[in-house]
Amino acid sequence: MSSANPITVSFPKPTLTIIATTTQAPTYSTISIAQRELNGNAASIHSNGGDGRNGHLSLTISPADYLLVTNGIPFLPPANPPINPHHPPAATGPQIAEINRRHEQDQTVFQTYDATDKALRNQVIEAIPLVYIRALYNPVTGFGNVTTLALMTHLWMNYGKIQPSELNDNEARMTMMWQPPMPIEVLFTQLEDGVAFALVGGEPISDTATMRMGYNNVNATGMFTEACREWRQKADDTKTFASFQTFFSLADKDRRLNMTTGEAGYQGAVNRVTHNPPVRRPIPATAVTTPTPTTGTTWIPGVNSNGNPYTYCWTHGCSRNMSHTSSSCMSKAEGHQDSATLNNKMGGSTKIWTAPTRITTSE
Repeated sequence: MSSANPITVSFPKPTLTIIATTTQAPTYSTISIAQRELNGNAASIHSNGGDGRNGHLSLTISPADYLLVTNGIPFLPPANPPINPHHPPAATGPQIAEINRRHEQDQTVFQTYDATDKALRNQVIEAIPLVYIRALYNPVTGFGNVTTLALMTHLWMNYGKIQPSELNDNEARMTMMWQPPMPIEVLFTQLEDGVAFALVGGEPISDTATMRMGYNNVNATGMFTEACREWRQKADDTKTFASFQTFFSLADKDRRLNMTTGEAGYQGAVNRVTHNPPVRRPIPATAVTTPTPTTGTTWIPGVNSNGNPYTYCWTHGCSRNMSHTSSSCMSKAEGHQDSATLNNKMGGSTKIWTAPTRITTSE
């Protein structure tokens, strides 16, 4: 453990996310990402110091912040023991053995602490151009005596203030469109992260505003019509972001348990029919013929070879059902394009589709 390399390999994040480039200075967001990654790496290397449950976290956060994590239990940095143990003149054999054991243990604890700090420090140096940390560079020792905490403190003090443009970007992320089949927890997370970001930036977002963003997003999907109506009818004093999450978590669960064929995708319905074929006698439907363009012949879109009109649906192809179009389809497959037409199929089906075969029970 005396070398930083084996420690780095064991980190959950062996390489930090880039903090800055030569053309893009560090920001609150990039420093925050690096801080979280460093904290996770430091905590992953075991130490009995502090509360004994947070590894070497004290290497990446301030003593005050560490006390908040450990409920007031401080981390005392281990001292560097002498090269050789000290044996009293009258020490017995067992006493010498115990002194040697403790000395070796102290060396291991210090070397692990020191090597972990160096490994973390090197990660920061590799993730950021020298220009942003040159104030800590020593012309003789370089960054040899600079700690990880010193580097991160420097970055926070000089580049950690949230800028107006970052607040604008945060609002855009909070209102970014959520759409099933993504779990609704994705929406809750982007809102919670946005609230925390705005609070640090000095422009806190109210619970009411957060709830409104969430509702607008859910309502825009068009998949929660009944749930949104029920939510609107609730008393205003019962509407909070917490109650919003609880209510629409249940609504999304109900939606997933009762998905229609259109929501599940046309192919899913086909698969279910294929795997569970009914034992019934089908009544054949009239076939529809695809018009085939030939040289010297004018091909009229919308009319088949028998002169009968037909329409086009992205999911199902051509159909004699004049009310069945791409936009009116009630059983849309995943990726369905509402604006697809016969002349512009947009990668849609090229099949000739008829209404599902009628079924009669066997006599």
